Amino acid sequence: MKTTLAVLGLFLVAVSPSIAQQKEQPEGKCCCTTYDTGQCLVSVSGRVDAELDDTYQKALKRWNQPTHSDKLKEAQRLWLSYRDANCEAEQLTYDRGTMGPNAWAFCHIRLTRQRIEEIKLVYLAEH
Repeated sequence: MKTTLAVLGLFLVAVSPSIAQQKEQPEGKCCCTTYDTGQCLVSVSGRVDAELDDTYQKALKRWNQPTHSDKLKEAQRLWLSYRDANCEAEQLTYDRGTMGPNAWAFCHIRLTRQRIEEIKLVYLAEH
């Protein structure tokens, strides 16, 4: 468990600058405390969710046929259930520690970005 915490700590230090660049703050940084990092992650998570929704809506518009759009809607609904369950499981690895919510947010952002790329590759790419 200590090794996991140490690795996550190093990950947070490495990721904090990139998160800071995504959040518009007057001081230009997003770091230092678990709380501050969490607040920044909430902001990033919201933007990633908006990007996912936009990408998904474009895919639905492109595949606007009942068979295709119904399957895409079903896949998206199931994927959202998977993402949420997976991130809850990751959060529980911190056994109610203060890093749990941030672990959930990192998972949420990571999986959502992967889904955005998947939708672009499969549903929006020229075949």
